[in-house]
Amino acid sequence: MRFMQFRAHDKYALHLSKMEKVLGVLFQLFSVSECAVGVLSLVTLLIYCFLKTPYFSAFVAFLSIKYNNSCNYLGNMISYEKELDIDNKLHNYLKITGILNNVFRPQKTLKKTRIKLYNTLALPVLLYGSETWTVKARDARRITATEMKYMRRTAEYIWTDYKTNAQIAKELKITPILDKLLEYKRNWIQHVNRMPHNRLPRVMKHYSPTGRRIIADL
Repeated sequence: MRFMQFRAHDKYALHLSKMEKVLGVLFQLFSVSECAVGVLSLVTLLIYCFLKTPYFSAFVAFLSIKYNNSCNYLGNMISYEKELDIDNKLHNYLKITGILNNVFRPQKTLKKTRIKLYNTLALPVLLYGSETWTVKARDARRITATEMKYMRRTAEYIWTDYKTNAQIAKELKITPILDKLLEYKRNWIQHVNRMPHNRLPRVMKHYSPTGRRIIADL
């Protein structure tokens, strides 16, 4: 889906649209010729973007998505192909919970202390930006598995104890991550609904693509 389709009510839409077209031509020119003139023109135009519009960082993120299929914007991975942000956040989450398990071992640390450390250090890393995630069943299973990997050690159970995830969550008095994720999404939707009708997030929420999808011949 093209970035420009969501900028109908943006006062900088026409300005950025022209720059998008010019930058597209410059990237094509540079990829073919790899000449110094193309580099100089590209740098000059980027400086112009930086000086003339407050949307410079968002515009650079858009260019990164367009030419690299993904980018890191405000701590979130954005991609055309799949939900990369979940993989990235789970990777960082596992690093933090691994450090907590090594430093604050369950046998030597109170359960409430481990849960407080978890809520302060690990959980915000995983849930940051989760309001916009498209969570599939496979992703939900992975999130639950990584959460219970830490909580099961906190409760000092192993898999042969046959304790379900719900039983462990009830014993430790915690809210499962998936429930918190749904709460985050509900809060975000309510926040978007309170926005004026000309705000881009609300325009995107009610956007309906036009035209027909191109289906490749098999």
